[in-house]
Amino acid sequence: MTPQPPKIHSRRDNWRQFRKSKTALAAVIFLSVLGLTTLLADIIANDRPLYCEYEGKSHFPVFTPTKVDSIYDELKNKYIHFSYNRIDWRSLHLEAVVWPLIPYGPKTMDSHNKGFKSPGSAQVFMNAFGEEKPLTGRFRHLLGTTKNGQDVLASIIHGARISLLVGVVSMGIATLIGLFLGAIAGFFGDTRFKRSRGMSYMLIFGLFLCYFYGYYVRKYTIEAAGEESFGAMLGQIGITLLISMGILWSCNRLAAKVLNRVPFFAKKGTIPVDSLVSRTIEILRSVPVILIVISFSVIFKGSIWFVMLVIGLTSWTGVARLVRAELLRIVNLDYIEAARALGFPEWRMILRHAIPNGMAPVLISISFGIAGAIISESSLSFLNIGVAADTITWGKLLRMGSSNFEAWWLTVFPGFAIFLTVMSFNIIGERLRDVLDPRSK
Repeated sequence: MTPQPPKIHSRRDNWRQFRKSKTALAAVIFLSVLGLTTLLADIIANDRPLYCEYEGKSHFPVFTPTKVDSIYDELKNKYIHFSYNRIDWRSLHLEAVVWPLIPYGPKTMDSHNKGFKSPGSAQVFMNAFGEEKPLTGRFRHLLGTTKNGQDVLASIIHGARISLLVGVVSMGIATLIGLFLGAIAGFFGDTRFKRSRGMSYMLIFGLFLCYFYGYYVRKYTIEAAGEESFGAMLGQIGITLLISMGILWSCNRLAAKVLNRVPFFAKKGTIPVDSLVSRTIEILRSVPVILIVISFSVIFKGSIWFVMLVIGLTSWTGVARLVRAELLRIVNLDYIEAARALGFPEWRMILRHAIPNGMAPVLISISFGIAGAIISESSLSFLNIGVAADTITWGKLLRMGSSNFEAWWLTVFPGFAIFLTVMSFNIIGERLRDVLDPRSK
């Protein structure tokens, strides 16, 4: 009987297979809700109203935080000028108000409920007439407070933004590096990558220039953009990539037009890229990543963006190994041989044919990598390393709880959030492995 070719599964078939697992589907729903919560964190948890009316005027404090207006302070019996992000809106007699779901921000310090108020303890507030009243259900600290009176639930919601951002950005960096190095190692091996001496020397020189002009000169600009907004940070990173690409292209053209005219530099040689990449992977994997991250974070402390960069630069080895293994298999398949016979450029074969057909294991590695990056960031925050002192993260909440055992809620709730997030990414990774592994079909 003639053997039948293996059935090719489409994306729709893979999704149908994936959602058969109720646990994996629940993990996807949880992460989707968590991601939406981080995007809307300022609307969900904020100490300013979404909308309010005061003295016949309408205000939108959450959506216009930098606006400056004249507000009548009844306690001081005079008009004062305050920006919307500094006034205590709860101390005013508002004619109409719509508060966020959680009326506290991550840095809001409730002086009347400081000193580790538990979720079920008696909580109070001071009204506009200076009277101390019990907090109603609408304004209670549902998960308790910290030593300084910060709301734990608001801190967890805003801390989720940091954790997910670290996981996604750091694994994005690791994936780009791993795809590039793994692809050239698997496609070219030790014998097929031939370049002139001039191009090799200029490539090394260009990499140093990329680091100096792309990052070292612009690192304060990138950090300032990161503090401003995520979009501004992405824009500055895009500029850095364009600068790096321009430097490498210029070095390559200089080598092709000038150095290659000299016989010594024009002589071609074989570069064992597979051995170089493999030895680099072995060296990085032999050193605990957390020690590398801690070492660099102590030197360049106070920048969460640098933490993301260091985690990304030390986490690419898993992606590179998977891509290398896939391309060692793909490079000998018939369609690659046909493309080579037709005279297609090597980089076109890699980018348009080899890498897209070897991405299945990479998706699995990314899922596990994001979970690992979240654990790394939480560990650094727990050790009080790598993030600014005023940045609230899940790890910092755990640190507060570890030094104050009576405040059990500072350990239980952030720890449970880390556990659920990491477990969800691991469940998705395991399910992707079952669905995309050809041996399981």
